Amino acid sequence: MAQKTQPEEKNQSSTQSNPDLAALEKEAMGFELAGERGAPDAAPEKPAVSLDPAILATFWKTLFSVVARNAGEHWALTEPEAAQLGALTVPVAEKWLPAVMNKYGAELVLATSVIFIVVPRIQKKKEPKKEDDKVG
Repeated sequence: MAQKTQPEEKNQSSTQSNPDLAALEKEAMGFELAGERGAPDAAPEKPAVSLDPAILATFWKTLFSVVARNAGEHWALTEPEAAQLGALTVPVAEKWLPAVMNKYGAELVLATSVIFIVVPRIQKKKEPKKEDDKVG
């Protein structure tokens, strides 16, 4: 008959004095820790709303046009620059924002669209009305 090692004896005495702990240990014996025995890692969550690079390009172009209006036309993006930023934004957004996009993707798209339609109009300076020269 094999002798029990001291840690096992200590473990048994603690579970005998606490039946809840014994039940938890029994239940936990059937579980593996994540990554043990070659268990595959969970696949990353895919966003419910797929991001369109063209829409993101428009987002960047609009953002930079607002800046350009106030800071100078050199801030305005060209079409290739906007397309490049749009394409590069997709994987970053899908990597870092899957939970947000799954939960609020449609809302974010709507809010962004409204903001980029309204803000330039708010910032646009009103041109003064020209008074007709009165002769007479």
